[in-house]
Amino acid sequence: MLIHEYNQPTDIICHITCKVATLRAGRLLRAKPPLTNNTTAIHDIDKALASHNFDTPYCIGEFDCLESSYAVFTLLRAQGYDAYVMYRIVPSWSSEESHAWVVVKVDGAYAVIETTLWNFGVDAIGGVVIPEDVNVYHTDSGYMTTEPKEYLDQYGFGYRLEKDIMGHVKALAEPTPGSPR
Repeated sequence: MLIHEYNQPTDIICHITCKVATLRAGRLLRAKPPLTNNTTAIHDIDKALASHNFDTPYCIGEFDCLESSYAVFTLLRAQGYDAYVMYRIVPSWSSEESHAWVVVKVDGAYAVIETTLWNFGVDAIGGVVIPEDVNVYHTDSGYMTTEPKEYLDQYGFGYRLEKDIMGHVKALAEPTPGSPR
């Protein structure tokens, strides 16, 4: 796996616009990152995600994977996790879809988190993706960053992270012992 780490602003050629763009510190992944098999960490991450949900409906272009990934990233970083937002932004003519998700570094590998589960009726802010389904999120490249707004500014989407996204995150009540969530 090739991971290029940028500890200072770095010029790269944007694969969408073919223009030179300056990236802030972050990581550009050129291959699929290894997945963690640390079941304790996965359980802890899922528990943290299950304790919150969104109070706004999923709406493409207004509150979708862009905003939900930022919210999950912010929540997990506040809880001490080594979380990153990952982006796959593709041109409109591509057969692939753009998507944003979160990864958490655990023991040198990563847990992949889908952040749009509430759109499918799941009462959680996100969930760790099982290894069998992870290929949906990992193509041959993606950008992993702790500076999502700066990255999205290059594509004209940074303004979407300026609104009060965390105001749409609600803490869920702890389940009664013995009751299913």
